[in-house]
Amino acid sequence: MLIIKQHDIIECLKEIKSKQPLLWYNESIHDLFGKISALYLELSFSFDDSNKMYNILSNIIYVSTQTIKETNLITYDQILIRTLNNTIQHGDKSFSTIHEMFGLLTEEYYELVNEVHNNNIDNIKEELLDVCAVSLFGICSFNLR
Repeated sequence: MLIIKQHDIIECLKEIKSKQPLLWYNESIHDLFGKISALYLELSFSFDDSNKMYNILSNIIYVSTQTIKETNLITYDQILIRTLNNTIQHGDKSFSTIHEMFGLLTEEYYELVNEVHNNNIDNIKEELLDVCAVSLFGICSFNLR
């Protein structure tokens, strides 16, 4: 298992921000959630294609930062801080397998689903940050291999 350093996480996020070909603006929380759900489902069928997985995880982060009703729900800086805090709390060991990353992403995705159903914007923001943090950490894990 490899160690992910803070520098690796920062560089991954810079790369994601610089390569985004898509420009999706979400008009509502449900619009955002629909896009995240579609990307999550696509990811579940992409385990054999690491480039496709990288693009999907990047798009999860990118879509999550797009404008929602003219306000930013979350920002790249918040994603970076959450990811760095998670490495301090839970360790800096990379995901050992794609399945490990997908399992944690699934857990965070379902917590997001519950908050969307509860329609609690503050909790949706927190769970969305967790989904993005796992996605970013997953990308960093794959980049180290």
